[in-house]
Amino acid sequence: MSDVSQGLGWWQASDLKWYPPERHPDHVARLPPPPANDVPETADMGGDPVRQFPADTTAAASSARRQPDLAQATQARSATVKDSIGRLSVTAWFLFAGLVIATIGIFFPWQTITLNADGLGNLGSDNSALAGGARFAVLLLIAAAAWLAWPTRSGSNLSVRRLIGLTIVVGLMIGVFVLGYYGVSDNNRMNAGSGESFSAGFGLLVYTAAVLSVVVGLVRSWMHRSSTEGSTA
Repeated sequence: MSDVSQGLGWWQASDLKWYPPERHPDHVARLPPPPANDVPETADMGGDPVRQFPADTTAAASSARRQPDLAQATQARSATVKDSIGRLSVTAWFLFAGLVIATIGIFFPWQTITLNADGLGNLGSDNSALAGGARFAVLLLIAAAAWLAWPTRSGSNLSVRRLIGLTIVVGLMIGVFVLGYYGVSDNNRMNAGSGESFSAGFGLLVYTAAVLSVVVGLVRSWMHRSSTEGSTA
């Protein structure tokens, strides 16, 4: 405050006193300029400076960290699967390999038709022996057998109830392929003299081999339980 003006920007108030510019009610303080190294500038095509902001590296760093984590998780899952397969007992291999192969077999033709006429050979395949509801019923048998045999994965003994149940289910599976061969024989009998002959198809042969594998696993399960009970007695 002064009785006279002290220079540019000084202003006189109602009390006839002079005040510096920063005391004026409309005065706006100037912000200091940003440091030159914080925000680099480049010239655009017109020569005007263009601010360049530093790139956000957070997303890139997160993605770089996520990729090794994903690879490690995939390797861990693969190692877990391999370890589980490696721990399967021999009995479990016979049982579950047979059940998987049996599942594949029911989706292939169970009969092959051949026309024994001059110039004609194999006419094709017929899967009517195992289609629709019959196929679904066999799938239920396979699923039941897998559930009953599940403890054998780690070499554990099956309980007597599970063994009896598995024996019944395997017996029904044996009955299925017996019916399959009976259907082939019955078709040959009914079409005798017509020039058509029926034989077991690829699916029936695969299913038969699968059931034999399951039977071996079932026998091993009974033997393993008997030997274990004998040793504990």
